[in-house]
Amino acid sequence: MFRALRHVPAVDTMPAPIAITSTCTPEEIEALPEVKVDVTPEGIFSTAVGPSSKKTLARWHVTSPEEVVDMMQHLLGNE
Repeated sequence: MFRALRHVPAVDTMPAPIAITSTCTPEEIEALPEVKVDVTPEGIFSTAVGPSSKKTLARWHVTSPEEVVDMMQHLLGNE
């Protein structure tokens, strides 16, 4: 998925994520507002999760999903 994020698209809004729309009816999905996007290239951290021998273009590597959560909390100052 990170490859799709290597270049920030020139968009101002995005539709609701699949985590929201997967529980909605088609009518509810149509009624959902688009979300304002405020992402810069400096705000994207391509990260591979898994063994270090895994071939990837990611700039960061962690061995477990928990490490991703821990780092996100660190970046937000919520340690």
